[in-house]
Amino acid sequence: MLITLDGSIIEQSYTLGFRVTNEGKYEVITGLRMTSTLGVSMLEVRCDSLLIVSQVNGEYTAKDDQMDAYLKVITSWKAKLSCCDFKQVLRSENNHADSLATLASTIDFQFRRDISVEHISKPSIHKPGEEVFRLDCFPGWRDPIISYLKNGTFPDYKVEAQKLQHIATRYTLIGELLYKKSYSRLHYDPYLRCLELEEAKDEMREIHNDDCGNHAGKRSLAHKAINQGYYWLKLFENVEEYVKWCPQCQRFALTSNRPSTDLHTLRSPLPFMQ
Repeated sequence: MLITLDGSIIEQSYTLGFRVTNEGKYEVITGLRMTSTLGVSMLEVRCDSLLIVSQVNGEYTAKDDQMDAYLKVITSWKAKLSCCDFKQVLRSENNHADSLATLASTIDFQFRRDISVEHISKPSIHKPGEEVFRLDCFPGWRDPIISYLKNGTFPDYKVEAQKLQHIATRYTLIGELLYKKSYSRLHYDPYLRCLELEEAKDEMREIHNDDCGNHAGKRSLAHKAINQGYYWLKLFENVEEYVKWCPQCQRFALTSNRPSTDLHTLRSPLPFMQ
């Protein structure tokens, strides 16, 4: 298994048509030949055999004639590279290469094979109709606005109908999604996607304390949410409440400007002077 500097992986399995014992590990020479074909000049060889790594690095001597012959061939191949280091790794860190060796030993070499790897995220007995969806038991704040913009539906009471008609001028429907018209010069998008509170909590958590979050304050968090193109009812109140309940913010926040020593009463040197 060859891993390039950019993370690309080249895999190759080999079958041996001759009987080998311990010296079979020395067939790492085939990998060295493949790197020469690819034009590799700098190489780090990782092997789980302590004996081979120690013999190649000169720490152990090869007492067997056959191993000594293998060692001379490897040394000659190392001389062709500008840099070649042999490193011993644990067997648990060499599972990928071991799986390729097992694959080569269990399949007849006469049959050419191309094996693709596919990720299966769900069991085969899973049916598409068995997904569980969360249903809102109560209408959200967006529903009356969407109903008015889509179907022209008014509330029963005149005051609420007039209020809804006035508020709806600030919103628009794009497809099935509700957007609020933004008049902020700081935001490049003229529309902000409207969210319910549960969706807003996910966005606040992602912006505030996920991988790219920096635990910003309430005002900064609110502006970041708007700059990301989101809006929901009581945005600033929810952001302030969320920051108050963040454990990291409460634990590592700056302390108040308390004096370093206890306060003492100071007597005025003159009457009516403070």
